[in-house]
Amino acid sequence: MNEKYKILNIINELDPLLRHPTRFSIITILLTSGPKTMGEIAKILNIDWGPLSTHVEKLKKEGYIRTVKYPTLRGPRRYLILTNKGAEKYREYIRKLDEVIRLLKNNQ
Repeated sequence: MNEKYKILNIINELDPLLRHPTRFSIITILLTSGPKTMGEIAKILNIDWGPLSTHVEKLKKEGYIRTVKYPTLRGPRRYLILTNKGAEKYREYIRKLDEVIRLLKNNQ
């Protein structure tokens, strides 16, 4: 199979949920930094609450993240936590991107 077609096939196989930069960023943050509140994520990404909550709901619906309510001195806080499924889907996505990069380097 032609290298270009291999690349296109891999791109077509990329997880559509993680193709969106905001959702990819949310998962990256949770994987590298651990549980975060939506407020913390909003600050890190410099994103408004409305769009953020839409992306969070999509990730929750597919089981990539879950929320847990923890008591704090300032009242209960809801934290976003990466699930095992979310971590595995993220790693798979990165593996596929690495494969695209490898094929592109070989094609130069």
